Amino acid sequence: MVFSQNDSDLQSHKEIIYAFVSKDKRFFREYQKELTRNLPLYPSLELLLIDFAVILVENFDQLSEQDKLEIFDLVENNIKNDDYISTAFLTGFIETIQNVSNKEQYKKIEKYFGENTKNKAKPC
Repeated sequence: MVFSQNDSDLQSHKEIIYAFVSKDKRFFREYQKELTRNLPLYPSLELLLIDFAVILVENFDQLSEQDKLEIFDLVENNIKNDDYISTAFLTGFIETIQNVSNKEQYKKIEKYFGENTKNKAKPC
């Protein structure tokens, strides 16, 4: 597991975390669980994105169209920004989606990938 001793990791990326936890209570519950699991350490952004990817795959059909669009717009915008954030989204979020989804699920989800995401994600 990837943990951060410094709470600035989560603090500096709170907008990303909020974008997920505001969409569905399952994201919020997982966030709370990770915060308390290994106190006093804080989970890294990448670890949270791994957890959020699993939740997304398991509950994709229950998310609203608007929530799906907003989540993948967030992914797309952050993949082309900061190196740490881009890596966290690619290795934490996108690769986890690829690893835990079956072919049918992945085809549904991949439709929401933006051009940067498609170009940077390793082929399944």
